[in-house]
Amino acid sequence: MARNRVTYQCEAAFIGPAIISGLVPVEGPENFERVQALSLGFEEGRQAISQIGMRGTVSDPMLDTPIASVQISYLGAGLRNEKNVGLNVNFSSGFSQPSYYHSSQEVSVVSGFANEDNRSLDRRNLYIGIASEGIDVENRDSLTGIVGFSNCHLSQYSSSIQQGGLLQNSMSFIATDASFFVLEQDVGAVDMPIINFKHVDNLPTHSVSLPYYQSTGITALRGAYADIELSASSLSNIGIDTFSMKPQSYSLQINLEREPLQGIGYRYPLDQALKFPVKGVVSISALLSERNAGRVGELCKNDPAINLIANFNAPPAGDDCAGKKRLAIQHKMVNGYLVTHEESMSIGENKQVNMTFAVDIDPDDLSKGIFMSGNLNS
Repeated sequence: MARNRVTYQCEAAFIGPAIISGLVPVEGPENFERVQALSLGFEEGRQAISQIGMRGTVSDPMLDTPIASVQISYLGAGLRNEKNVGLNVNFSSGFSQPSYYHSSQEVSVVSGFANEDNRSLDRRNLYIGIASEGIDVENRDSLTGIVGFSNCHLSQYSSSIQQGGLLQNSMSFIATDASFFVLEQDVGAVDMPIINFKHVDNLPTHSVSLPYYQSTGITALRGAYADIELSASSLSNIGIDTFSMKPQSYSLQINLEREPLQGIGYRYPLDQALKFPVKGVVSISALLSERNAGRVGELCKNDPAINLIANFNAPPAGDDCAGKKRLAIQHKMVNGYLVTHEESMSIGENKQVNMTFAVDIDPDDLSKGIFMSGNLNS
């Protein structure tokens, strides 16, 4: 009997190394954890050809191979997804375990994407496993189909939380190609094409087996256990006491603009190079309580450097409600700057201030930028 529909528990996401000519990996994919939403789309690069004497077009040929886009939203509980996608983060294998780097400022989050000597650090393959209707994706034996996205590059990363909510993250990718597979029963492996950028037909393949689908560690991080610390030398010029305000929401966004590098005779873009400058943008909404004396015009001569730390903590271990919170993820903005601030109030509502900060993320200058650290949620 034919399937009537595909429901959310029938699909699961996986991420692994890219499979391209000369870089066929040994390791396989891993789970993409705590996924809440998946979307994909395709853009065909067509060009309309017109001719004098004709009202319509002669044809609309496809000049380039279609470019796929994938977006994945997931709950933030650890940094396993971030590490697997290629973001450079300071991590430990679990609570109370030693960190990978001595300091989170030892490495830029985008240094792997900007590495010109090893471009494999900027490439991933994504997979969506599909089970039968009404069946949870518990293991690869239940899969009836797989969608594989080749040579994916991260184009946007965001993380946000609000009071009373959970930490919500999302990633957007652009992919060189997509392959759709229908599986026989009890087969969790597919033959993914080995992309060589010049040809689209008769590509060699590499066998990929998806792992058993499971999640690790804590389930999610709550706003009630988050702490946001904002410090600046003279931010009081905007008339706000930042130490007394009560944050209501927080968001971080990093846009990774890509430049497709084309070549005559090549069907696929040779690379999706990262374009600089790369900016990290942090937005905070807070309840305003106390005022500070100051004048906005003073910002022209005294533009303060903004340092911000957002700690996302796990609840105390076990049943000890009075125990210490455990730091799971930390975002740190170093030497950022104020972009916008606005206040609002209406009848029946509390006075609120919205502030936006930005910082340049430069892998060659670690004195400023966005830095992440935390557990792998293992």
